[in-house]
Amino acid sequence: MGIVYTLISCFFSATIWVFVRQLSPEISIDSQILLRLLVSSTILYIIFYKYIRIKEILNISGQDFAIILLRGISLYLIGTALAASAIQESTYGSVVLILSLPFGSLIAVYLLNEKLQTKEIFSLLLSLVGVILVISDRHGVLAQFNIGIMKAILACFLMALSLVSRRFQSKNLREIELTFILLLLSGILFLGKMLILGRAIDLPQSYSSLGMVIASGIWTAGFLYFVGKALMLIEVIKVNVIYGLQPIIAAVVGVFIYKEAISINLLMGILCVIASILLVNLKFNFRRKYVQ
Repeated sequence: MGIVYTLISCFFSATIWVFVRQLSPEISIDSQILLRLLVSSTILYIIFYKYIRIKEILNISGQDFAIILLRGISLYLIGTALAASAIQESTYGSVVLILSLPFGSLIAVYLLNEKLQTKEIFSLLLSLVGVILVISDRHGVLAQFNIGIMKAILACFLMALSLVSRRFQSKNLREIELTFILLLLSGILFLGKMLILGRAIDLPQSYSSLGMVIASGIWTAGFLYFVGKALMLIEVIKVNVIYGLQPIIAAVVGVFIYKEAISINLLMGILCVIASILLVNLKFNFRRKYVQ
């Protein structure tokens, strides 16, 4: 089931940025993220209230709370905000490709006290080659390297850090409860950020925008729930392997929704990133199977 959960979360992850572009003319990125978090936590509670134990949540340990706080800050307060901004400044396929870089695998190797071997280093370099191919065009290498690409790279690292941190939480709370706490706490943090910075909260002005806000909330809750389930059943590096499908899904979205052209550079970049993720996974499996 871990593979199935990962496939579902991969689909949510690769397509959730569609809502950012569709809503941006009407609702600011910060307002989108805030509304998405509040809507997703509310929907989650309405649907699964029987499985969310408020008493257990209030008695959460300091360690679990600290990890959830770290995840909220890295995933939403900074990571998602950067990724959403990057979507506006670069092509859809390019940003999602960069967000699939195997930072999660490398972080997992480090946190599991595994030594960074030649294949892990080569995998990271191969991923970087893929990024360079994507952000280059016929006018010259790095011709498309802009602030959006830089934001996507940083967002990828922070989001990977948040997801890997899930492995260090206790099993005292159910996955649905952890997802609910993360979404609600992240929403509170994001609201505080907007109030401190004096930013206005934009609200949907049409039924179609309201529908997309609700849908984005469902996508967010679905992604966090299924990736959390997957991370408790299979290794982080295996999750990263399946997430190599994201660029392919994003390429399809870019072509059919945003009419983005599929260039040779994009195809080569996709192959490089997928190959790098597979390389890390093969190294990990070899070590687990034959060395132990």
